[in-house]
Amino acid sequence: MTRRIGIIGAGIGGLTAAAALSADGQEVVVYEQRDEPAAVGAGQGIEDAATLAVLLRGGNIDAALERYSALRRKRTTAIWRQSRVMGRVAQASGPAAVRIRNALLRAAPAALTARAARRMQGWEPPDQRAAYGSRSSI
Repeated sequence: MTRRIGIIGAGIGGLTAAAALSADGQEVVVYEQRDEPAAVGAGQGIEDAATLAVLLRGGNIDAALERYSALRRKRTTAIWRQSRVMGRVAQASGPAAVRIRNALLRAAPAALTARAARRMQGWEPPDQRAAYGSRSSI
């Protein structure tokens, strides 16, 4: 059965999904908010593409997309929240807010900063068994 499928984002993940779905005979439309390529979200796009590549090996597109959503939702939500907080902190304006922000950043232990960075940057693509098994850290 041919379906019309919309994919949000023309990053590596969106384009990989579009290519796989098109190869399966689905009608695909890719929606992108930018007129030109940008690096925003590129890391998550690579993670998305790797996850989709593993899941689509199973051959069942519906199951792959359902599992993809379950696997990626927790991580992408955490990254979105962390990025939002970091953006607010970085964009603090006014002399008092800037002084407070800078003092807090200088006072933060290096181990805390490193742990936060590892949590956002540390990711391994799923293997086929983990992708469909009961355990996964994706």
